[in-house]
Amino acid sequence: MTSAAPRSLAHRLYVAFALLAALLLAVGLPMRMWSKRAPARMLLVVQVSGAPGDLSSPEGRALATLVKDLFEIRGHRSVNLAPDPPLPGTPLRPGEILLVRAHRDGNRLGLQLNVASTNQQSAPEVLTCPAQEPAEALDWMLQQIGTQRADKDPEGRLIPRDPQAFWALLEGMATATQGGDHEAVLALLDRVESRAPGCASASILRGETYYLQALESPRPTVESIHFAKRGFEEALSRWFYHPRAALGLVRLHSDIGHAKEALDLALAVHRAYPLAGSTCSAVLYASRFAGLMEVVDRASVQMDAIAVDPSRPQRMQLGLLYLGQWSAFERSLWTREDEPYNAVQRFHMAYLRLLQGRKVDAHALFADLEHRAEGYPKFLRLGRVFRLILEGQKELARKDLQGLDDESTGLAVPDGEFTFNLAEAWALLGDQRASVDAANRALGQGFACTRWYQQSPLLRELQTMPRWQALIQVLRQREERLYRRFPAESFD
Repeated sequence: MTSAAPRSLAHRLYVAFALLAALLLAVGLPMRMWSKRAPARMLLVVQVSGAPGDLSSPEGRALATLVKDLFEIRGHRSVNLAPDPPLPGTPLRPGEILLVRAHRDGNRLGLQLNVASTNQQSAPEVLTCPAQEPAEALDWMLQQIGTQRADKDPEGRLIPRDPQAFWALLEGMATATQGGDHEAVLALLDRVESRAPGCASASILRGETYYLQALESPRPTVESIHFAKRGFEEALSRWFYHPRAALGLVRLHSDIGHAKEALDLALAVHRAYPLAGSTCSAVLYASRFAGLMEVVDRASVQMDAIAVDPSRPQRMQLGLLYLGQWSAFERSLWTREDEPYNAVQRFHMAYLRLLQGRKVDAHALFADLEHRAEGYPKFLRLGRVFRLILEGQKELARKDLQGLDDESTGLAVPDGEFTFNLAEAWALLGDQRASVDAANRALGQGFACTRWYQQSPLLRELQTMPRWQALIQVLRQREERLYRRFPAESFD
């Protein structure tokens, strides 16, 4: 009885590798021996776990994020992350697939890689790195996957060279992805930076932690926004135009209404690392908030083009919704059951059904959202408001919505896009004055997508109001000024 479980876990890992091989051979997509030619530019990374000693799922996701950084920055590759190998029969784009199995041995990291290509017929290759210092193991991986031009990082600006600092960083990233205690993450970061000062990855996590703290807080403070901004800026000073650090700072600038700063940085990182998925996300985020929908359209095409597995596109691409590409937007709402971020995905699926006029489906999805204990509190609460409105419980909905609305007032409040959702909820309740007030605040907080202000189905009744038309005029003038400074072709 004692040996059955380990054999079962090992068998599952073997099956995962075997399924990948069968998938690629079944659809006639070729694989390669790595030493035969230059690597493809696109890489799909899948974290595999299940055998004794493997990293936990949150730790595996954290490691996959660091692996993505390494290949994008030092290897100049385009990298997608996926929770599972592609399903059999999935039409894959030319690229390479890397299954990573990682285990911890004391403070050392061991790796097993299963590598295959989508444009040559041969068996996948299995590569094994005995446990060694984590930074050395990841350097080995970068070399084995055939990266022709790998930038050096001897000072550990991307990955801490100190093993204890590495594991503290990984623990902090894993805790953050589980929606964990922000103070615990910050304490772990103090340990990282005491042993590995100058690590950009630690600064990014610090920025993300403070920013998430601000987004989740009913009354965010100016200090939390300041510390988040400082974290991202420190990361960029440690590795110039780090794509993930730039994405964090672009989001922050956009969410507090600094459109020019966001677009300037998005354009700069796009030119420095044009293949990185985080770069494309930064362009999409900045242009979506600024209302530059021509840029959003172009960047969405670029984002789609670098996806090895089109069935798992970049998640929650709201720009597609605002462009009217609702089927494509729905495809971006895929979920992972073990992530608190699923609450945001599920909210937007219910929101999409509401926009489509499918109120029964929307109600069921909003009701289901309330049974999820973990998630982003604001979206859980707004989902309840929409559910109450659909049930006709308008007074209860009004009370809850007023609470959210009060919290969205103030200079320290980020995320004008969420405030815009509040405007839609007020309109659905029939309170046009409150809706226009919230929409004006959304603009003040950085959300300036003129097209969606005009085309959201929930705001049709406001379009003829003088106050609304005055708001649209301000939005149009702002958009025209930004297009003069950031023409769409600048991002090609």
